[in-house]
Amino acid sequence: MIILYSSPGCASCRKVRQWLKDRNLKFIEKNIFTTMLSENEIKLLLMRSENGTEDIVSTRSKAYSELDVELSELPLNDFFELVQEEPGLLRRPLIIDD
Repeated sequence: MIILYSSPGCASCRKVRQWLKDRNLKFIEKNIFTTMLSENEIKLLLMRSENGTEDIVSTRSKAYSELDVELSELPLNDFFELVQEEPGLLRRPLIIDD
């Protein structure tokens, strides 16, 4: 199953959603701002990435620019909590497919 992690007002998210619909692909969409990602979901995103946090964190986001932390030095459990508290840190859209 395809999982699309998105946010409202995201043009790229709308394009991906429409692309999936046009191809009749079944997917689940999760708004990262209204549905808190579980620790397991964040772990799955990291496991599917090639470069770890670099691939899933938006360094251009307001949430990232306001951080006073170096993510590469942050213990993973702290990273999971940070993403749950500040979902705006994540790039969007993020797509996972089994």
